[in-house]
Amino acid sequence: MEPRSLKRLLNLPKRQRNPVVAEGLKLLGDYVDRLREDAQWTYDDGRSSSAAVLDIFAAEQAASFMILLDLVRVGWDVDQSLVNEQIKRFHNHLARGLYVEAYGGYPATLKEIRDYFAFHRRSHYLDGPSDVDWIFRNEILERREGPLYVDYVAFENECHWETPLDSDHTYRMVPKIVDVALGLREIGICEAEALSQVADVWSQVDISDEDLHWQDVRKANLEVVSRLPITPDIRQCAWTVVEGWIHPLNSLDMTPIEVTQAELQAERDRWLSEQW
Repeated sequence: MEPRSLKRLLNLPKRQRNPVVAEGLKLLGDYVDRLREDAQWTYDDGRSSSAAVLDIFAAEQAASFMILLDLVRVGWDVDQSLVNEQIKRFHNHLARGLYVEAYGGYPATLKEIRDYFAFHRRSHYLDGPSDVDWIFRNEILERREGPLYVDYVAFENECHWETPLDSDHTYRMVPKIVDVALGLREIGICEAEALSQVADVWSQVDISDEDLHWQDVRKANLEVVSRLPITPDIRQCAWTVVEGWIHPLNSLDMTPIEVTQAELQAERDRWLSEQW
């Protein structure tokens, strides 16, 4: 038995890949739905910290759903390195977190997402009342692990224990990527024939074009939805897909940018010198 073996998908003939992807999408969609439902029950029971954990996992699995679907949108005949890199993202915490971040906004172009990722890929960054007061670790990884673990944390001048129970999770907001993934599931995207329609529509779009605008993405979304049997009861889900399914993210760099303490100190010194 070997878990995390999505790369073996590439050993299959191309015509057999989308049916396997469709099966994975169905399972992911069912699991995201269950996690979202359980998170709501837990939150309603007054256990907001536990609900936050379930929401994190729901968002991660929704991101895996989108990563798989982007394999189909881009197709199997593109640069093989692009396909290989996308498959690696399926289990990668930072890559999945970047997907969640991208879906949380309203990006106009692929370049806008790339520039946004440039900050969120940094291993550490400066922030605080003056913007440079303290060093923080990668925001995506911290937002994921902070609600999950009790940990002994080192800061610049001290160390102390931190627990998720000290965080305020009383305000709950379901990540947008969860709603979009479940909307796609409801309109029938988890069928091999639907994935064929997705691949056909997106074969006409240059996904590596950094100036690819949201309006072109929305037009492709409309075309995909128009090819599926949308009944009145799922019309709202179709609208969620049209308005919320953003650019394919395959061509963007999602590797971490390592930032040393020396680099951060130099950045802090530059900022301080500019104030004087």
